[in-house]
Amino acid sequence: MSMEALAIEAEHYVVEVVEEHYVVEVDDYGRYFVYHAPKVIIRCGTPCENTCVLTPHYTTCGLCGADYCDTVSSEISKDRARKGEWDIHPWKRVHPPAKEATPY
Repeated sequence: MSMEALAIEAEHYVVEVVEEHYVVEVDDYGRYFVYHAPKVIIRCGTPCENTCVLTPHYTTCGLCGADYCDTVSSEISKDRARKGEWDIHPWKRVHPPAKEATPY
């Protein structure tokens, strides 16, 4: 990575982290869980000063090409670390695990 790209990456800041989540959609055939990937909104440093919406798969600024892979992965891992199993998998709230049957 060039010194120019490192300088650009150093001047950015995180505006917002949108956590990964599922949206429940219901229709005539049942209930569907639609996954929405986590997003990190970053204000890119100079020269472009662009506001970027980045995901784990798209980590570069569209205007200047600065790569924010480390920032995106650290922000997303912080978010996942504070979540529990029920937050990550909402269908477990809808259908809790059945209790084991008592043997005769």
